[in-house]
Amino acid sequence: MRNRVDINRDFPFNRNGDIQCFSSLAARVVSKIYTENIIVGTLTYHGGTETISYPWGSFNHIGKKGNDEAPDFRMFDDISIALWTASSARGMTPYQRGSLTDTVYACYGAMEDWAYGVAFDNTNGSQ
Repeated sequence: MRNRVDINRDFPFNRNGDIQCFSSLAARVVSKIYTENIIVGTLTYHGGTETISYPWGSFNHIGKKGNDEAPDFRMFDDISIALWTASSARGMTPYQRGSLTDTVYACYGAMEDWAYGVAFDNTNGSQ
């Protein structure tokens, strides 16, 4: 039986060096899209947990009082409010919104954190 890879955790951000990343085709395609285009940020819908999530979600960004805010927190939060409001106005059950750590859980190798911070965040080493 083939090993299954969770694309959401297949990125080299806040990982131990011994773990192979970009092992799934989907993760390699996302990487190519991000390296060939200027993409400022990523919000993700998590249908299983029904959240609108944004950075940070990695262990190295959890502070003593909870999740550290990403530098663009206000922008991410404003966009998530707009999405939440639009979906609520259409009669949809509102998704929980917030940082990946606060809405889902902290994890290693998160696509959201890699896509957002790999170019500038110098704390992306494993903890």
